[in-house]
Amino acid sequence: LQPGYDFVVDAIDNVKAKLHLLHRCVSQGIAVVSSMGAAGRLDPTSIRVEDLSDTHMCPFAKDVRKLLKRKYGVNTDRYTGITAVYSIEPDRTPVSLTYDENTNGFLCVCPSKENEFHTCDHRTQINGSVAFVTSVFGMNCAGVVVRRLAVERGGDALGGDVHLVRRDQVGADRGAAVPGLALHPLVGPILVLA
Repeated sequence: LQPGYDFVVDAIDNVKAKLHLLHRCVSQGIAVVSSMGAAGRLDPTSIRVEDLSDTHMCPFAKDVRKLLKRKYGVNTDRYTGITAVYSIEPDRTPVSLTYDENTNGFLCVCPSKENEFHTCDHRTQINGSVAFVTSVFGMNCAGVVVRRLAVERGGDALGGDVHLVRRDQVGADRGAAVPGLALHPLVGPILVLA
């Protein structure tokens, strides 16, 4: 990470990359909000926002806490400064896929078939996600950033509206004209990267 970022939104699914980013943010004192596991969840009202150390009922957050402590020495037993968006809903067990009823259910189409790491039966278990849950995870992440930056800049945490603007509507005094720019009257431009 280069210095100068006001906030980092972590929505990485790869655990190794997520751990590296979170460690860098903590070690450099960069504010970060991290999206935890949304797969296998169907209830958007079960989503919570807390410090990573206070998360519960989320196996992914538990793994992140454990690995940050073991691999990077981050004390996750106390306040970490990492805001976590997670769900208290138990994840659902995926159901087996059935592609071909003529073969008694699942027909493996993997080019390498079974090997020492995977079996075709194991590959049928897919932890899917649904847009009405993952979108609420993302909205919570965005809300954390806007509220925190608004407060830091002397505004009311709930005051002001967020205005989405087109590239051609952004004036030179408001920053570079880029797609995906949200403009908040107290915060200024917020770049949303996917």
